[in-house]
Amino acid sequence: MAFILQRVFSIPTDSLLIIFLNYSKELRDFCGFTKVPDASKLTRFRQDFLPDLQSMFHKLVDLTEPICQSIEVFVTENNPKYANKVVKQLKAYKKGAGLDDSYKPYKAAYGSMPSHASCNKEI
Repeated sequence: MAFILQRVFSIPTDSLLIIFLNYSKELRDFCGFTKVPDASKLTRFRQDFLPDLQSMFHKLVDLTEPICQSIEVFVTENNPKYANKVVKQLKAYKKGAGLDDSYKPYKAAYGSMPSHASCNKEI
């Protein structure tokens, strides 16, 4: 469990993991530790089980990545490309309609943006 936490929280070294475990009773409880193992025990465990750990993480990615892709939600209004597209359209409208400089495409674009994004309650 300690190595899973190390991966999830992107803790780069075993020594830093040990520091986290020393300061957090919740993390120790999660890992099932009554006391924090020393660095040599972590090293021996990693050497003995590294191929198994790597295989487990690869399988977890294979299982969870499609789920994450299927629930990923994009908000059009927060995308800079969307705002630039609207500005470009309004510039073309200004030119095509022969409007003078009192018409501000940027102001019109940002004024036409919704104040909030709609949401899909199923998500």
